[in-house]
Amino acid sequence: MPEVRFAQQFGMGYLQSSVMKHQDLLQKHTALLGIPVISIGYIFFNGRDIMNDALLSGAVGIASGAVPGLPTIWAKTKGTLLKDPRYKYILAPHAMPKWSDFMFKMGRIKAKPETWKDLFWQEIHRMDGS
Repeated sequence: MPEVRFAQQFGMGYLQSSVMKHQDLLQKHTALLGIPVISIGYIFFNGRDIMNDALLSGAVGIASGAVPGLPTIWAKTKGTLLKDPRYKYILAPHAMPKWSDFMFKMGRIKAKPETWKDLFWQEIHRMDGS
């Protein structure tokens, strides 16, 4: 049986993983696509360095984090992992309209932002966010 393992920490930065887990979204969407039942694991970590080690060792397949974790990954892989096209590293806000639309539909925010820039400070508006 195919298996997907997500690295997760506690906090708002991992809201998307919590929603996916709570609503069984991965299972529902793979079923709609005709993909066989998959095993899904959520492994909780107490720090980004341990989470990065799990990613590098193959103990987890999907991890998200912030900028401070990138130097650790770069140092441990001598930069090779960051150049691998199978991995995506972004520093700008990403897919924010999806999250703000969801929060609006759930009644968690009263007004829907027009763009991702409405949610972030001006200093990063020059970035290619979405």
